[in-house]
Amino acid sequence: MFFDDHQNAVDRLKHCHKLGFKHIVFEDNYPPPTGDCYSLKKALQGAGFVPHQFPVFNFKDKIKWLLGKTPDFYRGLIRPNGEDALWIQTHANDYYEFPPIYKSEVTRWAWPWNEPMFLTPPPLLTDFEERYRIFHDEAQTYTWLCYVRL
Repeated sequence: MFFDDHQNAVDRLKHCHKLGFKHIVFEDNYPPPTGDCYSLKKALQGAGFVPHQFPVFNFKDKIKWLLGKTPDFYRGLIRPNGEDALWIQTHANDYYEFPPIYKSEVTRWAWPWNEPMFLTPPPLLTDFEERYRIFHDEAQTYTWLCYVRL
């Protein structure tokens, strides 16, 4: 299976497991606090997911939030947790993040690419070569593409 749909990757992985799919690729495996979906990278770091367009709480929803319940207005919110990482670690035989071909100085969000925040495998190429210009020019489009074998 190949997913580039910006949906909850943990739910997708569980559904693949249920249906018997063994080989899964996720194109958008964004690290916290970036991206527009809950990725395996976020789940494995226990980060949860807060949508960018997170609405302002009304009083009723604020009470639900304080009680640990998801407010009615947004079901895409995922609280930081360890359960999703545990499920992945229990069911995945392999998890592999593909390295960038080139690594730029800043991420696609124009933030400095520091390793504690943006853990990334080493790039495949470090010295610019004209024949690989397209990969060099698109270095900021890297999305932590990953492969999972269930």
